[in-house]
Amino acid sequence: QIILQPFNQLPPQQNIYAKVETKQQKMLCARDASIKQVMDGLKAAPQNFLIDNTRPFEVTGKMGTRLSFKAHSFINNEGYEVTEPVTIELKECYSLEAMLSENLLTAADGGLSASKGMVFVNARASGKSLQLRSGQTMDVQFPFAIKGRNGIKVYHGTENADGLVAWNTVSNEGEMFPKVFSSTDFTKPEFLYQGLGVKEYLLQNLSYPEEAKRNELSANVEVTFEVDGHGKVTEVTTAESYKIFRQAIEQSLKDMPAWKPAVYNGKDIAASVHVNIDFNIRRANQVEIDFNEAKASLISAGAAMYVLCGADLKGNVVHNPAVETFGKTGWYNCSREIKAGRKNAELIVCADDKSEIKLLMKNRAAIIGGENCLGYADFKNLPLGEEAYIVAVRYEKGNMLYAVQQVTLSRQTVVSLNWKRGNREEIARVYRKLSQDIS
Repeated sequence: QIILQPFNQLPPQQNIYAKVETKQQKMLCARDASIKQVMDGLKAAPQNFLIDNTRPFEVTGKMGTRLSFKAHSFINNEGYEVTEPVTIELKECYSLEAMLSENLLTAADGGLSASKGMVFVNARASGKSLQLRSGQTMDVQFPFAIKGRNGIKVYHGTENADGLVAWNTVSNEGEMFPKVFSSTDFTKPEFLYQGLGVKEYLLQNLSYPEEAKRNELSANVEVTFEVDGHGKVTEVTTAESYKIFRQAIEQSLKDMPAWKPAVYNGKDIAASVHVNIDFNIRRANQVEIDFNEAKASLISAGAAMYVLCGADLKGNVVHNPAVETFGKTGWYNCSREIKAGRKNAELIVCADDKSEIKLLMKNRAAIIGGENCLGYADFKNLPLGEEAYIVAVRYEKGNMLYAVQQVTLSRQTVVSLNWKRGNREEIARVYRKLSQDIS
């Protein structure tokens, strides 16, 4: 109608036609500085630890992350060793709530990935950031275990212009393993109670189960148990089919007084101990015990020896905690790619450059970022038919706004958000509620 308007103002013309074709062209845009400031304001302050750079040091975060540094690890930007006290900054993100507050994605560019945890490590002295000396490393022990490869990859993160952390694979072959140790400097756990060794103590305190006697049951039981870093017996394992024997053995072992724990590199750690217990109803000595101290060892896989002890978020002992060695500070992410099958859904969220939009998969615990385009955020390659939450924060004319909207992903879904005025505390509560609902 607009194109034909000038022609209609002239004397009537015959056979005038207009054909209009649209060409869609995506225009990417950067986020406004105001929304970056708002998102930075939602972040938690780091935990601070003061260390002496001239000697080895170890710190443990509130959530159980353990950082280990060698002596003379840090240098300043001029390349000189730092002699004054060094402040280690640590952030631990082991929940969706913490990741959302830190404005983190579990994967970038619309990919699907679930993170077991993210940490941020930084070092400062005299108000300036430091770096690890060339050839020096830091060990990061996470408060969770990794069984085998399990698809976990470790990523190092760098912040982009929009304030989001972009992840790059850093671990060997992209996989994450418990840290490998040699067997040297390993002192085995020891037991001595009122002059009794392991064998003598168990012979006095482990009785042949009465029920097994009545039913004339016998069993030769190979037992493996762990002595943790505090000397307590845990994780009793047997291959015996008779429950009555398993229960008697487990109870007797867990009731044992404290052991002297194993020591590796000067630190008390957990270790695996083996004992053979032979119950035979037709023998004079109905219970016989074979304990070989030489069989006590760190839990192993092939020739590799792995560290055992750590603590999870509740303070419980974690066996085979994930440990990685890194040559630089910054963000690190332990994440596993989600195989979602065919991905052919697209979500378009109407928004401007003053908005920060994320997508949370309801059943996959994944935080996804889209492309920031002029007038909208575009999320592609999503699993068709699945439920998700759109989570958005906006800053407009001095007001903080937020929106949370559930959506079912279709081939192309266009959403206009219903914004609510809020503040940092209210947005934090929304993040907490989403984290609880999804986890």
